[in-house]
Amino acid sequence: MSITDETLYKAMVQFRDAVFDLIDRVSFSLSVQEKKELLHLIEHNESGVALETLAWMIVEEQKRVPKDIIEDILRLGHGIIDHDHMPNNLKSFAV
Repeated sequence: MSITDETLYKAMVQFRDAVFDLIDRVSFSLSVQEKKELLHLIEHNESGVALETLAWMIVEEQKRVPKDIIEDILRLGHGIIDHDHMPNNLKSFAV
């Protein structure tokens, strides 16, 4: 593995771990099935999709979550998830 490949791999692992930790922190508001779906995406190297899916779960199910969860979703998704693919009213579900 080259230095560039190693750096990219480390960044991907850090992102995956951050998304996993975020899902763990918000698990109190997720159903068992929702959590399984998100973890399945992460296990298949789809952490960005898991993050986007989590955002839509919050909005579609009108889940009230701590403000720091919303901020972390937006921070982690910045530059990775197309802004048009995220719910535009996500911030309104922060408490």
